[in-house]
Amino acid sequence: MGHWGAPEFLLPRLSSSARFAIAESGDSLSILCDEAALSLRKEDGRCNLSWFGSIAFPLDGLTNGAYELMVRGYVAKQETARGLILADIAGGTVAREYPYGRAADEEFTIECPFVVNKWMNRRITVSFALLLERQSDDDEAALVLDSGDAAVILKSAEARIE
Repeated sequence: MGHWGAPEFLLPRLSSSARFAIAESGDSLSILCDEAALSLRKEDGRCNLSWFGSIAFPLDGLTNGAYELMVRGYVAKQETARGLILADIAGGTVAREYPYGRAADEEFTIECPFVVNKWMNRRITVSFALLLERQSDDDEAALVLDSGDAAVILKSAEARIE
């Protein structure tokens, strides 16, 4: 796999190899999250859902420097529901909340910068958390990481750190 090395699934096994698909193009790495989708419907009777996934990549010749994790997805919810996306990579963490009191029906892109430096000589870890909740069984909500068009892309940034 060129710069990135083969993925290593972490213990405890919040993730399995079936949760992710990997594609590499030049210096970019795409992680597709086929199972990263939450949906609360009137008929299912639950008021909250969560999804977690982690994957690690050995650093096989990856250049020290600044990089960016881009998370793409979709949220649809009523004012009486809330959603949260958490992305963490190599110490760079971003949380995006879609709070109560605001309806949403939109695609999103979350950018999470991170740095690969000389102290990170073995691997980097990418972790995701999705949380979705609602006030009653009558409320509907959905939160999805995009599985069809590279849910997450790691791409080399311009800046370099030695």
